[in-house]
Amino acid sequence: MGAPVEVIESTREKLLEAATAVFSERGYDGAGVQEIARRAGLTTGAIYANFRGKADLLFEVIGNRSASELDDLLRPQRRETTAAKLLADLGSHLLDEPDAGDPKGGLLIEAFVSARRDVDLAVLVRSLVEERAQSIGGIVERAHADGSVDADVSADALTRFSLVLALGSLLYTSIGIGRPDEVEWSSLIHRVVGSLHPDTPPIETQPPETSTTESPSQPAPRTELP
Repeated sequence: MGAPVEVIESTREKLLEAATAVFSERGYDGAGVQEIARRAGLTTGAIYANFRGKADLLFEVIGNRSASELDDLLRPQRRETTAAKLLADLGSHLLDEPDAGDPKGGLLIEAFVSARRDVDLAVLVRSLVEERAQSIGGIVERAHADGSVDADVSADALTRFSLVLALGSLLYTSIGIGRPDEVEWSSLIHRVVGSLHPDTPPIETQPPETSTTESPSQPAPRTELP
């Protein structure tokens, strides 16, 4: 007879809590499964009974955080807003001050860096990014449907743009670089999203001619004799 569900969940929670602490202190490469098990008051066998290994542990730690943040953004009471407004709100909060008491934000960066050297972790991180891409892509599709984003705007390109912006902001804030003024940043993001609306006039792709010098190919004006 297997262990009760409550015991299994409790074991997983203990391991995830211990893994978060050890990863935060020592980084992914420096963390060992023995230390994680010891912090949790369990054996390494408990780790492999619940997770496939260290990569799976880190993935669970950062995955739970990312999912909860996305759920907060798309919580039911905000469903009445347009998809474009949701995108603008997402962009407006990209440079929010990270929670100093929550180490998981730094672990996402740790995961990206370590994934370059760990094939198993790279697979898991890519799956996490693709899951978020699908969620954001759903918002973009809604924006196409409600007309707040021009149908000519590629859903895939806009989704990838949003991801790049989000991941870039994570790196930006992780090392304490000064953030832009919140009002100015929010205004910029809303203008960018507003430019995706089908009624927005197209932007000039070629600057107007400003030179006042005569072109060599043009003949000089004739001077009329009296």
